[in-house]
Amino acid sequence: MTLPYPVPTLQGADDPSFVRPPLDGSLTIPELYLHQARHTPERPLYVYADADKAQQTICYRDAALAIDRAAGIVLDHADALRSKRGETGSDRMTFGILAVADSITYAATMLAIMRCGHTVFCISTRNSAAAVAHLVRATGAFQLFVSPDHAMRHLASEASETLKQEGLDLTTLPIPRFDEIYFKDSESVLDERRLRRPSTDDPVLILHSSGSTAFPKPIYSNTKQFLEYGMLPCFGEIDWCGFRLAMHSLPMFHIMAVSSVAWAPCTGVILALFRPASPPVFPTSGVFLEDVNITQSDIAVTVPAFIEEWAREPENLPALQRLKLICFGGAPLNKAVGDQLSKAGVRLTPGYGMTEVGYTTMVFPADIAPQDWEYFKLSPHTQPSYVPYEGRLSELFFVQCETHHPCVLDASIDGKPACETKDLLEQHPTRPELWKVFGRADDQIVLSTGEKTNPVPLEAIMRTDPNIAVAIMFGRGRFQNGVLLQPSTPLDPDNESELIKYRNLVWSTIDKANEHAPAHSKIFKEMVLVTSPRKPVELTAKGTPRRQVTLTAYTREIEELYEKVKNASQTDIESPSEWTEQATRTFIQKAVSRVMRDAVEDDDDLFQHGCDSLQATMIRNAIMHALRETVKHPVHSLPINFIYDHPSVTALTSFVHQWTITGDTSGHKRASERPLKVMEMEQVLEQFTHLLTERFSGIQKTVFAHASGDAPNEEVIVITGTSGYLGSFLLEQTIRDPRVRKVYALNRHSSASGATIVDRQRDMFLSVGIDPSLLDSAKVDFVMADYPRDRLGLSAEKYEEIRDSATSIIHNAWRVDFNLALASFKPLIKGLCNMMELALTSPRTTGPHFAFVSSIGAVQGRTSTDPVPEAALDDPLSAAGGGYGESKWVAEHLVLYARSRLGLNGLVARSGQLSGDLRAGAWNSKEWFPALVSASTKLGVIPTRDDDVAWLPMDQAASALLDFTRSSSPTAVLHLITPRPVPWFKVITAISTHLALPTVSWDEWLERYRVRATSGKETDRVFNLAPFFEAFDTNGPNHAHYITKESEAASQTLATLKPLAEGDIERYLTFWKREGLL
Repeated sequence: MTLPYPVPTLQGADDPSFVRPPLDGSLTIPELYLHQARHTPERPLYVYADADKAQQTICYRDAALAIDRAAGIVLDHADALRSKRGETGSDRMTFGILAVADSITYAATMLAIMRCGHTVFCISTRNSAAAVAHLVRATGAFQLFVSPDHAMRHLASEASETLKQEGLDLTTLPIPRFDEIYFKDSESVLDERRLRRPSTDDPVLILHSSGSTAFPKPIYSNTKQFLEYGMLPCFGEIDWCGFRLAMHSLPMFHIMAVSSVAWAPCTGVILALFRPASPPVFPTSGVFLEDVNITQSDIAVTVPAFIEEWAREPENLPALQRLKLICFGGAPLNKAVGDQLSKAGVRLTPGYGMTEVGYTTMVFPADIAPQDWEYFKLSPHTQPSYVPYEGRLSELFFVQCETHHPCVLDASIDGKPACETKDLLEQHPTRPELWKVFGRADDQIVLSTGEKTNPVPLEAIMRTDPNIAVAIMFGRGRFQNGVLLQPSTPLDPDNESELIKYRNLVWSTIDKANEHAPAHSKIFKEMVLVTSPRKPVELTAKGTPRRQVTLTAYTREIEELYEKVKNASQTDIESPSEWTEQATRTFIQKAVSRVMRDAVEDDDDLFQHGCDSLQATMIRNAIMHALRETVKHPVHSLPINFIYDHPSVTALTSFVHQWTITGDTSGHKRASERPLKVMEMEQVLEQFTHLLTERFSGIQKTVFAHASGDAPNEEVIVITGTSGYLGSFLLEQTIRDPRVRKVYALNRHSSASGATIVDRQRDMFLSVGIDPSLLDSAKVDFVMADYPRDRLGLSAEKYEEIRDSATSIIHNAWRVDFNLALASFKPLIKGLCNMMELALTSPRTTGPHFAFVSSIGAVQGRTSTDPVPEAALDDPLSAAGGGYGESKWVAEHLVLYARSRLGLNGLVARSGQLSGDLRAGAWNSKEWFPALVSASTKLGVIPTRDDDVAWLPMDQAASALLDFTRSSSPTAVLHLITPRPVPWFKVITAISTHLALPTVSWDEWLERYRVRATSGKETDRVFNLAPFFEAFDTNGPNHAHYITKESEAASQTLATLKPLAEGDIERYLTFWKREGLL
């Protein structure tokens, strides 16, 4: 073995069957594969579990032949492309790979491109078309190997169209198939005279950055750097020659996966991967662990989410204990999980690396103390430089040295070129050689909602104002961002008039930043904090603000600001001297316009125009302040939710004006208000019944004129609201169902995010543990709809396509907000009418099955103790009490009217409480019970009740709903509720045990909750549900029992459903912890 310099750990020292190759640069990585094939042809390179769960291997001889066959394909493509373009010679070309392919085939293609002397660009399949076009343009990778799946072909096609508009031509090529290059009868006949051998400095590999702040940037590795990747294990403390390294979960465009391709021929490590298949095996945690066992892997490299999932099931522990090591990276591992596994004898170690510098953690240390599983050693082949940040925190740089040449050199340390990682590392308190990642030096701000803000570009815009010297945004764990400004000319922030003047002075610049920010990142004027001259912002040697140090120094002021904003009153709006109706309207118009980003008309529903809970609080407090200053009536008599009950300027004007005259809100809480609610519900029902009848009467002739009378042979299902929890499981199951030919997934446009429908759906699938590759299925058609608009806001062609082909329509989309009044749900009710029109105008003789997902909220006001029947409740009082339930009551009656009078082939699926699914426990953390559990952890106690819980797992609800649409049941109302409820105390006891929370009575818990919620200091959204919990005893989710006889007859899923078990509770808790709720 020839080495360019001494290394600490020679690989293969104890394995006489391994022939150590020359690593002095005389051979490239692809040539090292050929070297191993010549000297140890039968030595295993890959091991995998085949479709029959049997272990299979691929040796170096077969791998080398496959690389040569693939190289022949690359050379032929290169010649054809040159001929097409009128080029001569054999200059280096850049071939991109944009492919969802198995790792064994992908690696052969990658190595083949290098073997030909060309550059390979491994492009992430998660990029947008614009990003792919940018990367192709930036690197000249105008020849792109693409996998045969629809998603990648479509992505490549869109990128090609973008480039074509610029006069650039992108050629897409089919990626070689496994059966095209492996195990062929004939030997390779590659003409090596056609090969171009790269020089040491020639780029052979391109990866790219994540592109979290802009388009991803291409990052080049040359021949020398790629060889350095392969030599990394020689600087570790373990000779892992012959070890089996499980790399199943990492895509081949990832730096760690690419590194493993270089490790194999340099060290003799055997790569355990998923079996070659098209489409490739999707890496779920269960399938991965099964393969780890079958392949008898020694070391597993994976993501923290998989480890956390494995830890949930005790039966996985022996398999984890058997492994010599589990390496994780890409995100932090939950500390409780890591501690638990480490104490149980599972050896864990974090990996650290980045595309710009390669994989830089020691591979692998021999002396990992169980309690130090969070820390890592950097490999001795690197030359790290730790620039002190604060305390034990340092910013990490890598200095170029003889044994490590970073791909990006964007800094200088002591006059030597270096790479700035922008990562903050925290040093071990007693072992200085150990470090763990603390976060990014340019950390994004994660709000309590889980939404992220990148402050850097917004702060940069603010700093363009000559009156702003420093801008530092804050808001981690809060509902709303704020910004700390240091004025160019110091001012006293305690001087209220100076502060207001300064805020007004710089507001136009902040507003400009807001124009570039997503909705959740915008700054309100009240959230501008100004530094004190007595406590100036500390700067680094580079002249940049020390963000964490400064925010720590201003902790008290930030806390006080959030408390003040929670009680914000907009005191600078002049109060009316007399509360005439016009003066009241003018004042409320000002209070509303100050916090709403877009102009609203007086009759517009604020919540349908983007008003959120913080804005509602600010409007309420402005009104409260003005009334407190000018009216004698005690303002504490005003209900806390009056903005939600009167959600327009006109409605607020009427309510406030009346209150200033009488000081009376007795109708707001007393039962005497219910007849008013009943009248409103009946009026809304009458309004939309008339609309539906009027529309259908005008359409009927058209319908019968083009009715085909043909029954469909395959199902075409329309589902609304697929990006929610239930909708995601409906979409998954219909995609997997061979009876379904087509699925139209209708979703609203999200104004709060620039993400596409597909991106939102993919994120939701990942969140709830559904295979996102299902979204690549050709049977799915994502459609952006606007339900209240005519034709659902679709083109005539698209609308007719859906209408004429649909065999089932499931209308699941509905806003879940228990604060809103019925009036705020009118656009949704109109959307329901439009969806029923889609069904009623179908050319099919019987019309498509139509299922509306209702809620037990439609019976929230029912006083009878008898079980709730599988039927509509005619009395509006049965639903009166909250806008959400009232809207569902109206909607149910509209569906039943259309069924009985207009011929709708429809039913109402009245849903109870849906809980986490049986696979991952995914339960929306914004719902009432997750909020109750989260609040309980903060209160230190959890409530018990003498009640039953009838929760239906989300995936089972989806299955039952699909059963309903295929059923011939004559019943118009079916219940999506488990037939087998369990006692509340059983659930709470399991949670109490797992979270170490003592139980208390419901009344005692509610009193503690109420005190915390009204303290004026609590900003956590889980304490915003006081009215809901206060009403729990009379109309809570578990108050009534529901008949399910006809529902069970219509659904085999419900008929065979098992009761909730402790394992289900554990899955919920694990999911909420992962979501950051607990």
